[in-house]
Amino acid sequence: MNVTRSTGYSPDWDIDLQWGNKQESVLAELFTRIDAGSTTVEVKADRKAAATGNIFVECMQKPSGADEYTPSGISTSTANYWVFIVGAREERLCAVMVQRAALYWVAQQQYAASGFVDGGTGGDCPTKGVLLKLDELLTLFSQSPL
Repeated sequence: MNVTRSTGYSPDWDIDLQWGNKQESVLAELFTRIDAGSTTVEVKADRKAAATGNIFVECMQKPSGADEYTPSGISTSTANYWVFIVGAREERLCAVMVQRAALYWVAQQQYAASGFVDGGTGGDCPTKGVLLKLDELLTLFSQSPL
């Protein structure tokens, strides 16, 4: 098989291999900690994200019968990581895993820029949160001081 690369592309495969192997070890260690219960993950399934390019991060909820919104979601989560399952079909599963502290920082930046949007309003516990574009999430995450 012939591989065509763009002009000027010269991968340092030995350096990339070392970096890739290290990242595999980091992920394996993370899964080991999750399995042992020393690291926690909150999983969010966002059926619309694949179509919209956005993920919704819940920040507030109005419990049934309550008069006011109270902190919830990212504001109260104690999980170490959040995983967003993007898409509605298991055979086309995509997951985005983010450290909760960094996601909280990103959500604060988005709230400061755009405020809250309504989340689920059809049930007995409406929510408010921030919408994050998946590509912007990666950019903001790289800027997080955490």
